[in-house]
Amino acid sequence: MNAPAGPIHGADALWLQSATQHGPQHWLDNAHGRVFNVPLGHEAAPLTQCEDFNETTYVASLPAGWVRYGVVEAERRIPGNLKALSPLLRVAQPPLLRLLQAAGLHRATLLNNWLVSTNLHPDLPASDWQIALEAAITLIPSHPVALRSVCDAVNPGLPSQLTRAGWHLVPARLVYLCDPAQSSLWKKNHVRKDQRLLAGESSESGIELVPPESIHANELPALRGVFQQLFIGKHSHLNPDFSNEFLSLCHHNRFLDLYALRYQKQPVGILGVMQRHGWVTTPLIGYDTDLPQELGLYRRLMAVLLSQARDRGARLHYSSGAGQFKMCRGGASELEYTAIYTRHLSREKRMAIDFFSAAMNRFAKPLLCRHG
Repeated sequence: MNAPAGPIHGADALWLQSATQHGPQHWLDNAHGRVFNVPLGHEAAPLTQCEDFNETTYVASLPAGWVRYGVVEAERRIPGNLKALSPLLRVAQPPLLRLLQAAGLHRATLLNNWLVSTNLHPDLPASDWQIALEAAITLIPSHPVALRSVCDAVNPGLPSQLTRAGWHLVPARLVYLCDPAQSSLWKKNHVRKDQRLLAGESSESGIELVPPESIHANELPALRGVFQQLFIGKHSHLNPDFSNEFLSLCHHNRFLDLYALRYQKQPVGILGVMQRHGWVTTPLIGYDTDLPQELGLYRRLMAVLLSQARDRGARLHYSSGAGQFKMCRGGASELEYTAIYTRHLSREKRMAIDFFSAAMNRFAKPLLCRHG
């Protein structure tokens, strides 16, 4: 049963309707569970509760985001002379997962969670967030409520609102933000080179930029394939694995605006642009990693993203990862949190979450600020 909520329109409404009917697995191949809708301001928002398996994506599972993904990323990025730390990370994983299970965080409900890497939240008064919180607790009273993608630079005042209301702020990741309206950004050497690369004649490189209205439906499987090749194959199986239905929703209803790259008339790159609440970000980006790096496929896609943010009059949320690349293109690093609410839970669960939150702020926060 869903809580009463206001109207929601367009592609967001279609996403939410299908998610509540069929579960998160309709949009992601690596998420299973339930989706409800709750009131958030004047509209409805998704409340997700997913089953926590080893394969569950981090956008649907807090243990996947804090423990499993962290171990995978740390091992991938540890310098050669520190590879001996890898076994220690593996040993630390089971007790951390048990702690999160004791706290109920493996079954937490995630508020305004659109099952993408970065949830762009509306700027709302504390009373609206409180109404949404109470609706979430009414639906599922026995587990914590979480809000991903909490960042003061994106939603000024939101972290302090949540803290005053009794939420824990647990460090999650380092993200990169920029304002394309700043003229100095477009004078940066890397930005200028990327824009020249993007503007180059397709006849010279064999690469064509394809806007949303010119992508063919029969290209979607290949475009999904290049996304999986990069973010699932090269990076981690814990990244969201968007389904064929999700790409179809984007193609037909513009939940994300899809841009593609064709090389020698074959689809080799994809970018999904999300615009919400004055921000632009990309939850979906991929390219054929077997092609020569000299083609600059990733640079071209990121140049499209930056240009789209400027043309739409929006600020750009670069999300996380590839920090040096993004900083060279105007990205400023900011710490992002996941907020956790526990006051409705048993004393044992509250104590476990208190301990976990304190440990993350004590140990993980400086590491994130230093290494991303």
